[in-house]
Amino acid sequence: HIWSASVQVRQKVNHKRTFLFLEQLILATGAADKAVNIKEVDEGIDFYFKNKSHANRLVDFIQSKILSKFITSKQLISQDFKSNIVYYKYSTSLEIAQICWDDLILLPRPL
Repeated sequence: HIWSASVQVRQKVNHKRTFLFLEQLILATGAADKAVNIKEVDEGIDFYFKNKSHANRLVDFIQSKILSKFITSKQLISQDFKSNIVYYKYSTSLEIAQICWDDLILLPRPL
């Protein structure tokens, strides 16, 4: 059990422009320096952290730069009744909006 918190960043589009932009931002600012492991999957990237606070810091950073929404969940790993210690694994699923940084969006006049 090396990691205790994970952040799953997903975007369901055919191109990877937003992920390339996000990757450059993360590398330039060092937002994922505390990550234990980074894994690339089909529709996104998974970041693994030792602490929940480091994962929350990455989620806050991504939300400040890119339009996204997130869902957080936790899973019980072990529990010691004698000393009242509980261990959880936290997962945060972050879904990036389907629009990209340089996309042109046309809105109807009533909006």
